[in-house]
Amino acid sequence: MKQKSNIYIIVFGIIAILIVLAALSTFVFNGPGANSPASNMSNAPNLQNYGPAPNIQGAAGWINSPPLNIAQLKGKVVLIDFWTYSCINCIRTIPHLNAWYSEYGNKGLVIIGVHTPEFNFEKNYTNVLNAVRQFGINYPVVLDSNYGTWGAYNNQYWPQIM
Repeated sequence: MKQKSNIYIIVFGIIAILIVLAALSTFVFNGPGANSPASNMSNAPNLQNYGPAPNIQGAAGWINSPPLNIAQLKGKVVLIDFWTYSCINCIRTIPHLNAWYSEYGNKGLVIIGVHTPEFNFEKNYTNVLNAVRQFGINYPVVLDSNYGTWGAYNNQYWPQIM
């Protein structure tokens, strides 16, 4: 029995040594921080510049805010959320957006909920206002009932976060 336990100790010892050697070789050959995001910046692809974001277009109304202009938000992080209040997948994103807005809204994050209706009853301002209240949305919501902003962003589905 003692001989069998000694074999296990030797095998586990060899495995431990191999793991330590593998970790050390990675550190020695690649250097500290070799896999950090900053070290890979020289290999980052050149991203296409699409220019400034399109402005909000054809707003049928605003909730939680006076009308906003994208150009006035320069220097802030702007998140555009295309949604509609009867879409289950849209509803599932709202708690996350509310949490982000609560945490980062006073630190430069601007969320604009672009409510673009899928059905005619979703064009009704009172229905949207009731949904905004029901879901506890405090960030600005624009009613995009005629798909002006939807088209400006070439959007194709709900929910879409840009």
